[in-house]
Amino acid sequence: MNIAILTYHRPYNFGANLQALATTLYLKKLGHSPVVLDYYPDEGREVYRKMVPEVQWAAHDNFISKNLPLSPKFINKRELIGYVESMQFNGVIVGADAVWSWSKELKEMPPYFLDWLIETPSISKIPSAIMSVANMSNGFKHLTREERQHLKNVIEHISFVSVRDKWTKYVINRDIFNGDEYIKILNPDPVLVLKDLLPQPPEMHCSKKYGDYFVCTLPKSCYIMRKWIYKLKKYANEKGFKLIELPLPGGISNLNFDYTVPYPLDPLDWYNWIINSKGFIGLRFHAIISAISGDIPFLSVDSYGNSLKVNKMFNFIKMYKIARLYDYKSKIYQLLNDIGMKDRRVHGIRGLQAMSPKLVIKKLLNCDKNKIVSARESLGNIYVSNMEKVMNVFNN
Repeated sequence: MNIAILTYHRPYNFGANLQALATTLYLKKLGHSPVVLDYYPDEGREVYRKMVPEVQWAAHDNFISKNLPLSPKFINKRELIGYVESMQFNGVIVGADAVWSWSKELKEMPPYFLDWLIETPSISKIPSAIMSVANMSNGFKHLTREERQHLKNVIEHISFVSVRDKWTKYVINRDIFNGDEYIKILNPDPVLVLKDLLPQPPEMHCSKKYGDYFVCTLPKSCYIMRKWIYKLKKYANEKGFKLIELPLPGGISNLNFDYTVPYPLDPLDWYNWIINSKGFIGLRFHAIISAISGDIPFLSVDSYGNSLKVNKMFNFIKMYKIARLYDYKSKIYQLLNDIGMKDRRVHGIRGLQAMSPKLVIKKLLNCDKNKIVSARESLGNIYVSNMEKVMNVFNN
């Protein structure tokens, strides 16, 4: 089947690039012909160029052009409609990633909700599926009654709907369906199944020349962690491990690691550094998904969740356990809570700093890997089952 994918594939972000690749590879594995709809307004590109060092831009652009089967570029719904009308798609998939948000600044419904597909008679009969989408905002209460009713009508015409976490499920049901449980299906992020889809064995990656190592991601210029990282590296080295920094898209910590992976960094190399490690410590949702996909012990530094002033106050006065009670919006919290691994998470950089480096190394070395394997297999089975349902919808 010819299947169109509409997702966040172009941002200068390792996770966004990888989830688009995983969806593409999975559909190819099933024998289908996916096309990534290259929708990316120019203002979106400029936002990420301001956030990411220029030396890293080409790494993301090259990854996208090399690995994703792209359509022509579109910057609006009219162009999307024209292209889809000209093709013979058997289905359209939206997701994964945090594509189901509608900010106050946008007067028009974002194209990821598929109003342009459902309301155009010439293409409205093409089956559609929403896979592992997320909402990282406060929901949809800010929309007018008419906008929420319009969104409700659109969602009800989508053939298959799944979301990535319970927060997204909750806010859609709360704000759009008046509390009725219309959204029911939770579906994991596709990066979870990426390892088995890659043609090159991960053990061939260049990271193998560094021996056994832990990998860490920290914020740009994170000088507050200087002494803590020094101790962490010391304890890791005493146990026979190197401590390697993996850069985030926005920059490196400038702290003293055994080795800092340099820019430019291909998103697949970023992924392979994680799944070839002996443990991961640090930021970002897709880093944790990557670790789980490779059965790698991890400690998540969760920077998502509720940004209320009271929460920041609890963090500032080092009442971290209370601050964590406000994290139900966090996609990492939702993930680890669902798989029974909340003990693998700390609240932000201050939460990590409050944990002794010795304890961090101990948690990585003494991790029950069977629990990670079980979580990966369970979530992977859910993903496969839901994709089978989508393919059945498209076949009919």
